Amino acid sequence: MRECGDVFVVVLVVAVTVLAAGGAALAQDAAERVLAVTVHEQQGLPRRGELVCVEVGEAEGPQVRNDRGEPVPSQLVELGGKRTLWFAADVDAGRSRTYSVVDGEPAAPADPLRVEGQPAQEEVWITSAFWRIRLMPNSANLDRFVLPGEPERVIFNKVGPVHWNPDVWSPNLNRPWRHTLAWKPAPGLRESRGPLLYVLERKGPLPEYDELDVEVRYRFSATEPCVWMESTTSILKDITVRALRNGESVFAPELFSHAACRDREGVMHSWKLEPHEEGAPPPPARPDDLWLAFYNPDNGLGIATIRLLVENTGPGGGEPTLVGYDHMMIGVYDTYDYWSRALVFPAGKVEDVQNVVPVPAGNVYREKEAWLVFRAEGGEPFAEVDAAAQRLLHPLKVHVQR
Repeated sequence: MRECGDVFVVVLVVAVTVLAAGGAALAQDAAERVLAVTVHEQQGLPRRGELVCVEVGEAEGPQVRNDRGEPVPSQLVELGGKRTLWFAADVDAGRSRTYSVVDGEPAAPADPLRVEGQPAQEEVWITSAFWRIRLMPNSANLDRFVLPGEPERVIFNKVGPVHWNPDVWSPNLNRPWRHTLAWKPAPGLRESRGPLLYVLERKGPLPEYDELDVEVRYRFSATEPCVWMESTTSILKDITVRALRNGESVFAPELFSHAACRDREGVMHSWKLEPHEEGAPPPPARPDDLWLAFYNPDNGLGIATIRLLVENTGPGGGEPTLVGYDHMMIGVYDTYDYWSRALVFPAGKVEDVQNVVPVPAGNVYREKEAWLVFRAEGGEPFAEVDAAAQRLLHPLKVHVQR
């Protein structure tokens, strides 16, 4: 198994296979193509507009054609010295389909992605058929979702952006709590934009914390409703912390009234969002659940985070430093509600600034998630989330012939 380039994707199996050309369209493409990419649907789920990614060389691509010889939406992404080709695949449940990569102009989707603005310098708006999304100036953190309709509905946060972290706090070192939203401007910024997808990367230390290196990647697609996020926090020097977290999203308190999660055993848990009383058991959400959602059954609004990877390693690949990691942090306050994964957050009052934990260099904390805005309505309010999780956690298998 391998990952496709520097951009964030679900892991795809890539192997060499023998292609038997079938039909006139395939025979015609065989003389022109540089690559043949066969995708296999093995989960019994129809796939429409699902993004497939393959690494390509300078002479490969960028037009992609289906088995009828028709161009399909595709786009080259060149980041970090790697060249990857993405295309939108349509595959029936339990079937396989072969796509040809040939010379020619890549096709755009029928409803192309639109990206306006320059990240870090100003706010950026990304528009698809599913949403409009704003990124903050300076940090380029995801600030809000605007959903189409009359009237427009907005998922937002009154005290900052929706996506806040990774973050760190070392009060015993007389340093403030810092999140990626404090980047001014975002370091190591790289982007690739086109009609099919927009990829944005940021990488560097958090302000006043050169002991850490933090990398955050977003991916937005014209053909998929999910927004993909990957973050990696690497501890470069020994440090003591009161808080070290990732996986945090923050929302205006009037938006959502309930929370739900599906654990790794497939069991559903749901509860009302209420302030946590001291001594009460924590909410049932765990850091590696299949998904976690906030929703409102009265207005049908919901947002979920689908967990594609949660990986923590210690120095030399050993045991990581984790404190307070047994459940998700879920906060309900007058000004905001939030969820967050506590990597290091010792029990006790937050104000106890001497209650710190040493985190040695070599610890690495990674996460890959997909955010999905959904309609929480009817007798199965989480059907859309479960269906998306099944697709994302069981991606198309991909074989490449050169």
